[in-house]
Parts: sequence; C-alpha cells; structure tokens
Amino acid sequence: MRRKIICLSVVAMMSITAMAQHEKGSFYYIPRIGLSLSNLSNQDIYTVFNEGSNKSEGKWKAGVVAGIDLEYMVANPLGISVGVFYQMQGCRHTAIDDLPKWNTTLGYLNLPIMAHLYVGNGFSFNAGIQPGLLLNQEDKVYESGYKKMDFAIPVGVGYEFGNGWSIDARYNWGLNQISKVVDKLGKVADDMDVHNRAISITLGYRIPLR
Repeated sequence: MRRKIICLSVVAMMSITAMAQHEKGSFYYIPRIGLSLSNLSNQDIYTVFNEGSNKSEGKWKAGVVAGIDLEYMVANPLGISVGVFYQMQGCRHTAIDDLPKWNTTLGYLNLPIMAHLYVGNGFSFNAGIQPGLLLNQEDKVYESGYKKMDFAIPVGVGYEFGNGWSIDARYNWGLNQISKVVDKLGKVADDMDVHNRAISITLGYRIPLR
C-alpha cells in the first residue's frame, strides 16, 4: 500500500510538472518578475594609482527586474521571443579613506531578443542579443554619467511547469564600454573598460494569445 501511494504521488507530480507541448505557429506572452544581481567590470578604485594603494572594489548588488516576453513558436522545440524589461543594475563599493561606501545604481530598459530550445522534461536553453537603454542613474563618484546605450548577450536556462508557471535564469554579458566620465579621484573612467555584468532569476506565467 505504501509503495502504491509513493508511485501515485510520483506520477501525479510528473503530470503536474510536465511541460505542455507548444504548437508551431502559436503566440504567447509571459509576464516575468524577479531578482537582479549585477556588477560592473573594472570598478576597483584607488586613492593612489599604483601598486599597494588603498582600493575600493566593485561588489555584486541586488535589484529588481520586471517585464514581459512575447514568444512565437517557430517549431515544436524552438521558440523566438522579444521582451521589454526594466532591470536595476550597477554595483556596490566598499569604503575607502575619506569616501564612505556607496552604490552605483543604473536603471535599464532592456529589450532581449531570445531563441528558446525546449529539450523536454520542462527545460529549455536560451540565448540571444539584448540592446538596453539607460533610463536613470545614481552614482556619488562618477558624476558625469554613463552612456545611454548598452548591448549584451543573454544566455540562460528555463524550467516550465505544466500549469503555465516558469522559472528563468539568465546571465547578461555586457559587450560595450558604458562609462564616459572622469571620477572625483581623477581617474579617467573610459580607460577602465567598464562593462555591465548581470544575473536575473525570474518567475513567469505563460498566457496564450488567441
């Protein structure tokens, strides 16, 4: 009896979590919301620009990401999506000498264009390109600002439950130099080769378009 109950429970869970078959030619929109973890490359700041000087390192910073994907099924295992997302990016800095710790906060409108390969059992591999537009910024050291446009390669994996809910994890690899400023310490930021790095984990819900 015990074994029967366990077997029935396993079958029930498999039927709940099995991925629905998405028909070729179908459209879906998928609202998503979740957590963004971001950093900026080459954000180590020195009080004296030589070896052995005091340094404030860029640290990973938490934020929010929210938006929507519109997906079209090109074939049964392959989908193409276009998304619109607001994502908080940037980094944290530790205190250094007379500078207290501070955050670099960059708010982007990101437009991911993704290919989704569904491999069965609810899993998918996802990759594409992503232009981004800087909407707002807050930085106490780099006062002059950051470039308005960003380009990234998003790659990741997803898991879809049979009831329409899904989990998506992406890593955004920034391609272009985003800084255009000279900081208060006299360091030319353009020489620092600053790029966005971001991880997002979102919960989404697939809704078919009739």
